[in-house]
Amino acid sequence: MKVIDTNITKPRVHKQFHAERFGDRERQLIERLSHQWYLTSSGAHLRLAASEYDYFLMKPTPMFSEMFNIQREVIVVLSPYRTFEPRTLDVFDVAQRALSELRVESVCRVLISDDPDAERKVTDLLKTDPEQPIVIPFTYDELCSTHDDYFLRNRFRQHFHTRDLFAFLSPLRKELYFFGRSHLLQEIINKHRAGEHSGLFGLRKSGKTSIIYAIERHLRTYGGEFLSIDCESPSVHGMRWYELLENIVLDYKKVRGSKFR
Repeated sequence: MKVIDTNITKPRVHKQFHAERFGDRERQLIERLSHQWYLTSSGAHLRLAASEYDYFLMKPTPMFSEMFNIQREVIVVLSPYRTFEPRTLDVFDVAQRALSELRVESVCRVLISDDPDAERKVTDLLKTDPEQPIVIPFTYDELCSTHDDYFLRNRFRQHFHTRDLFAFLSPLRKELYFFGRSHLLQEIINKHRAGEHSGLFGLRKSGKTSIIYAIERHLRTYGGEFLSIDCESPSVHGMRWYELLENIVLDYKKVRGSKFR
């Protein structure tokens, strides 16, 4: 007897997806994507400054899930302007804030732009900020005109595999790509809350500063105070010990909001 898994995500459009709110060209894009993705939500219309955008959500079918290790829904932003502007990427953050963190993918996003040079512009822009999520860029024309079944997956493959998630040369200041150190992070924070001292030692480029930034993010999220002193700064290691001690006391006073004189 053959068992059929009814939970398999199939390419289609959800019955509550309101395609009628989109224009003719956008509906053509939606039809094209629905051949390989499950379009789950028609999203919303957004206004950023003087510009207007639309977004919707789509869920990967097993092929895309296995190829790129994405399980949750992906935000797709439609930019109908002939010139791509960097602020367009801010639309993803606006949309994501309106959605559950457990619902959408934070590492992967899809942009469909009417700018014929959008792919190059997006690629160049993301090179300047490697901590940005992966953005898969398409243009209106190429999605509407192509009938190649491999086109979508090849574009995903191109932008996923050109991003080395372990090639960060600077400490990670954001949460997105910080992973694998949660146990150590929690251990240090617990010692701090218990009034204990901690030391963090490691080789150069092993991630010590990234952990310090992660501790700061965690403490600030839960109302804690954090004071960081960069001893590599010439303004710090050029001080006499009593000058540095005075600066630490004054900075600590400012962080705590103390009125003690």
